[in-house]
Amino acid sequence: MKGNVNTLSGKLTNEKHIPIGPSMKIPTAQISTDNNTTMSNNDNNVDVDKEMSLLAENQLRYNAYIQQVNEQIKMMRIAAEGR
Repeated sequence: MKGNVNTLSGKLTNEKHIPIGPSMKIPTAQISTDNNTTMSNNDNNVDVDKEMSLLAENQLRYNAYIQQVNEQIKMMRIAAEGR
């Protein structure tokens, strides 16, 4: 507390990492515009149907993973209880 400040610095293993420590530089935001996709009447290039199908696919994958984990837990319980 007498002015002796030990500073820690993070090790950068990739140039995309945010530096930590005394040489810390705050990253700046960059705005990019995708001009390769088509725009709809509302100046928006988001395809709602595609996003909804990706959402449904994600939900199905999540449900399958949860079901698989539950089955593994069930098998461990059976093995631990000796039934």
